[in-house]
Amino acid sequence: MFQMVTKLFMSDLTRKMQAVIRPVSKAEINKVKKEVVAYICKQQSGVKSRFRIIEISLSINKPDKRESVPSRLIRAIVADYSNNKNIEFILDSKGRIVRAMDYEGLQPAANDEEIKEALVIARSDERVADLLATKGLFVTSFAPSPDTNNRVIGLTYSLAKKRFGSQSLARVAVDLSERKVTSFEKIGANSISAKGEDEAH
Repeated sequence: MFQMVTKLFMSDLTRKMQAVIRPVSKAEINKVKKEVVAYICKQQSGVKSRFRIIEISLSINKPDKRESVPSRLIRAIVADYSNNKNIEFILDSKGRIVRAMDYEGLQPAANDEEIKEALVIARSDERVADLLATKGLFVTSFAPSPDTNNRVIGLTYSLAKKRFGSQSLARVAVDLSERKVTSFEKIGANSISAKGEDEAH
């Protein structure tokens, strides 16, 4: 009898947990975006600002009691390019903001929108433009070593080769806060490194 009751209890707990840990739905994502954008626009009213939601994910806190069901929370990370910082939002299951704070962790990985923007900015640099004329060129992203609070996206330009795989030609750092190329490094025997837009061409 005790075993049967235990199984029924665990089944009910498991059912409740599944409702908590289910993937974030499109409706929830849209609600989060609406609430976060409204919050930032209100906080920065009258100030021209640039920001982007770069991550939305489930956030589950450990319950106080072992048999308790934790609250379903959603976390959103915003890159605030205008103020050179990231902001973390925690929202409840109804999409209401529970708290907002400066994000203190490592720089979150770049999302697809940031990489696309970085590629557009990079093309405006003459050194990168010269590379783009190379047939068989492809680009991959990487995370540069953090030496600034700005959002910086790394791009590696490589040449595809049929017999020898690929050869990296240059590494570029694009600052999304400043909207410019901040580092250009050629790769190879005659590699050079140049910092900033106004230096070597």
